[in-house]
Amino acid sequence: MKRRAWKALPPIVRSEWPQPLPIPCGYAGGLGPDNIQQELGRIAAVAGARPIWVDMEGKLRRTEASGADWLDLAACRICLEAAQAYLQPTEMEA
Repeated sequence: MKRRAWKALPPIVRSEWPQPLPIPCGYAGGLGPDNIQQELGRIAAVAGARPIWVDMEGKLRRTEASGADWLDLAACRICLEAAQAYLQPTEMEA
């Protein structure tokens, strides 16, 4: 399956993140390896102990001049290392 080439959009800058909904929810928009450490702290401040997820696929993928699209594992590692401090055991692990 070939991915569609999208135009690069200007970065999203958030002054604040909204409170989570009373159902499982997540956060997206401008998140990536360059800002995840800072933004996870801000998201955690509004989410409290509620479980949330983050979406940042667009900032974890790279497209070569040939059009080849791939997942940047170095960028993934940066994000996983930043997220480690915010991980909480699930009910199954507790």
